[in-house]
Amino acid sequence: MRRVLETILLLYLAAAAIRDIKTRTVPLRPALYAAGSGILLRLAAECFVHISNAAISSDILPSGFAGGLCHTLSGGAGALTSLLLSCLAGMLPGVFLLAAAWITRQEIGYGDGVVLLVIGLYLGFSAGTGIFLTALLLLSPVSLFYIAVRKAGRKKRLPFVPYLLAGYLLWLAVSIF
Repeated sequence: MRRVLETILLLYLAAAAIRDIKTRTVPLRPALYAAGSGILLRLAAECFVHISNAAISSDILPSGFAGGLCHTLSGGAGALTSLLLSCLAGMLPGVFLLAAAWITRQEIGYGDGVVLLVIGLYLGFSAGTGIFLTALLLLSPVSLFYIAVRKAGRKKRLPFVPYLLAGYLLWLAVSIF
């Protein structure tokens, strides 16, 4: 189930990066769909974990996914609370970026913060923060290059979502090995 989540997030980030490069905008509706599907898939994954952990238990095994869902929703071992806290904590880097966009009057785009919210919903706080910092590290030399060759001033707008995608790809590569 983890690979399914990672693949869906990869597809969303690729589409958002292409849109950000072409139009310098990130639409809200696909982000909401991606966030909603991420929450539902994480809930489904939690249900399957309970099913596999209780495979010998006669009260959950016959009911399959529905039993795992009921167990998760009823707070079996704090599973739902843990899932919600993980989602909320994962959203913190995105909330930080949205606050920075508001403070700077959108010198940083709101769409970048929304994409980071989606990443955090899928992967949690530590991965979201790592991807965000990696994206900043990848963007820094590009920004410095533009400034050095005098192709851009302080007001030059660079798309940030492609760097989030690159950070995510690096995170995937590191997590595989």
